[in-house]
Amino acid sequence: MRNNTTDEAIKLRRARAIELRVQGRKNMRQIAKELGVSVATICNDIRAVVNEETEGVADLIKTTREIECQKLDDWQAKVLTSLDNAKDVDDEAKLYGLLVRIAERRAKLLGLDAPIKQEIDATIGSAPRTAASARAMMNALFATSAEQSLGASSDEDDELPN
Repeated sequence: MRNNTTDEAIKLRRARAIELRVQGRKNMRQIAKELGVSVATICNDIRAVVNEETEGVADLIKTTREIECQKLDDWQAKVLTSLDNAKDVDDEAKLYGLLVRIAERRAKLLGLDAPIKQEIDATIGSAPRTAASARAMMNALFATSAEQSLGASSDEDDELPN
C-alpha cells in the first residue's frame, strides 16, 4: 500500500500532466520527458484523471475540446483563405482534401460520427471457387459498404478490375 507522500506526488504529477495537455502545446512524449516518467505513465495518469468523476476534470475536458475546436477553426480559416488564392486545380484539390480532414477531425472530437454496421458472411464453404466469383463478391461488399457510408450506390468506376 502506498503512503500519503507517494499518493500526493502522483496527484501533483497528474495535475501537472493534465495542465500541460490542456495547454495544447505539448504531446504525451514531451509531457513524459518534462515530468521524468514514461509515456505509458502519462497516458495512464491522464486516463485516471479523466475517469474520475469530478467537476474540475469535466471542466478541463470541456476546455480541451474547446481549445482543439478553436485550433480546427483557425486551420479551416487559413485553408479557406488559401483556397481563395489557389493558382490551379491541383492546389484546390489539396486544399479541399485538408478541409475534409479538418471536418472529419472535428466530427470525431465532438463524437458526431455514428459507427457503421457492416455484415460479412464468413461461413465455412462460402469461399469463391473462381476469380470471377471472388471479384463479384468483393464488388457486392464494396457496393454495400459504399451505400452505407455515403448513402448512395457505387459507380462502375468503383468495381474491381477484371
